[in-house]
Amino acid sequence: MIRGNYSLANELKARERKQQAKIQKRQKHQNRIEKLTSIDAWILIKRINRLESKQDRDEKDNKYLKDLKNDIEFMKKNGIQAEKIDEILKNEEEKRREREKADKKLWGSKSIYFNPELNPLGKVPSSGLSFQLLKPLPNSTKPLKRSMHIKVDCDPIIEKIKPPLPEGPPPKFYKKIFNTEREKVGDSSGASGTNDNSNSRDVPAQESEQSFHDSYGRDHQSASDDDPYNESSNLAPEEVIALHERDLKKARLH
Repeated sequence: MIRGNYSLANELKARERKQQAKIQKRQKHQNRIEKLTSIDAWILIKRINRLESKQDRDEKDNKYLKDLKNDIEFMKKNGIQAEKIDEILKNEEEKRREREKADKKLWGSKSIYFNPELNPLGKVPSSGLSFQLLKPLPNSTKPLKRSMHIKVDCDPIIEKIKPPLPEGPPPKFYKKIFNTEREKVGDSSGASGTNDNSNSRDVPAQESEQSFHDSYGRDHQSASDDDPYNESSNLAPEEVIALHERDLKKARLH
C-alpha cells in the first residue's frame, strides 16, 4: 500500500545518496591502501615510539599517536607490509625487555651511584630522597657517555673571590688497604704476613695508613696488650671483625 506522504522523487534521491556514500567509502579505503603502501612501516613505528616516550603530550600529539596506531592496525589487517611490521614489532619488544633488564641490573663498583659503605651494590636511588624525581634516574656506569655530560656554570661568588687551592694532592675519600696475617712462628723463610688482594676493602680516608700500621704493631706486643677488642683500641670495627674471624679460624684448625 502506498503511503499518503510517499514521494518517488525523495526515494530516488535517498537511494542515490546511499549509493554515493558506498562509492566514497570504497574510494577512501582504496586511497588509504595506496597511501600506506608507499610509506615505510618502520617510519610509522618510529614516530609511535617517539610520541610514546614524550612526557608532555598534548591533545594534538595524542590524536596523532592514535591515528598512527590505527594505520598500523589497518596495514596488518589488509596485508600491507604485514611481515615487515611483525618483524619490527618483535625486535622492538626484545629491545624493550633488554632495556628493562639493564635498568634493573646492579653494576656494583661500575655504577655512578657506587659507594663502598652506603651503596656497595650500586643500586639506582629511587626512594628516601629529599626531593621528588620528575623521571627515574638512569642506571648509568662509569665513564659517562659524552651525551650525558651536563655543563654547569661556576659559582659566581667563587669566580669573584677566587680562593687559592691548598697545596698537595686532592683529598681521597676512600682508599684501599689490605688485611695481613701474623707472621707464623718457626717460619724459616722469615717472611712477614702475606697480603691477599681478595681481602682488600674500602675504608674511610680518616683511618690513615700510619694508624693501621700502629694498630697492627700493637697486635705483636705482649699478651697483656694484645686485646684488639678493647674499647680503647684504635682499630676500625671492620678490622676488629676481621681479627675475630681469623682467631676463630685458627681455633678450629688447632
